[in-house]
Amino acid sequence: MKAIVTEIMRETPEISSFRLAPEADVKYVAGQWMYVRLTPELKHHFTISASPTEPYLQFTTKNRSESEYKKHLWSMKTGDGVEITGPFGSFVLDEADTGPKIFVAGGIGITPFRSMIKYTSDKKLDLNISLLYSVKNKSEGAFVDELMNVKYQMSNN
Repeated sequence: MKAIVTEIMRETPEISSFRLAPEADVKYVAGQWMYVRLTPELKHHFTISASPTEPYLQFTTKNRSESEYKKHLWSMKTGDGVEITGPFGSFVLDEADTGPKIFVAGGIGITPFRSMIKYTSDKKLDLNISLLYSVKNKSEGAFVDELMNVKYQMSNN
């Protein structure tokens, strides 16, 4: 399916989120992933870092100068087209499982948890989630301020 890049957001100096508007509605569960094809030769899989409650698809990735895919991706502009396939994956938020959860993430591995936590917050689900997120320093952590705000919001509901 075709999708248009609608926004590119710098999360940290080396991490950006790419928001997409697909040509048709995409149903997915928080935590799933998709393939993003930039050219016939350049295809990569990414966790969907958006929540199903948000009106766009989003993937978030770290720039790696040695990667041809990432060089091409980082040269993209809003309005450019990509091809997406998915969603895939079973590492998802199970709303029916109300037991406490501990999410452990390092670096860019935060993306499925951002989707799950945002979904939980937006839906006001009564789930006890703790997040342990390790990065070298705060400036290398994607979504740090957002996730701290979600923690605050959830603890006051």
